Amino acid sequence: DWFDQEYKTMLGIDIYQHPFPYDRGYCRIELAHADILLLRVELDNATKESAIADFLDLPDFKLSSANVGSKKEYADTYRQFKNQIVLPESYINRMLDSRFTQHFYSETEREEIRQQWMTRIP
Repeated sequence: DWFDQEYKTMLGIDIYQHPFPYDRGYCRIELAHADILLLRVELDNATKESAIADFLDLPDFKLSSANVGSKKEYADTYRQFKNQIVLPESYINRMLDSRFTQHFYSETEREEIRQQWMTRIP
C-alpha cells in the first residue's frame, strides 16, 4: 500500500499505471510535476549507480554501503535466520500474487521466487 499512500495520495501519481521494464529492473517516470526513479533493491550496484547517475545528471555518481547486515555484530545470527526461515505457503502466495509484486516482477520471476521459497517447506 506504500505507493498508494505516498505517491497516489500525496502526489496524485498512480505508480501502477506506468509500465515497469522487468528486464531492466528500474524505470523513470517523468511527469509535469514530478520526476521519479524506481529501482529494484536487488539490482547490482553498477546498474543502480548508472540509473541514478543518469536520473540526477551526475556522471560520477557512486553508491556507498551503509547499514550492511553482514558487517554488524549480529551478522552470524542474521545469516542463520535468513538461511533457516520457512514461510507458510499461504504467505508466499499472498506476497507473490500481490499487486505490487505483479507490477514489478514478471510471471517467470515470480514463479522462480515462489519455487525458491517453496523448497524450504518441509
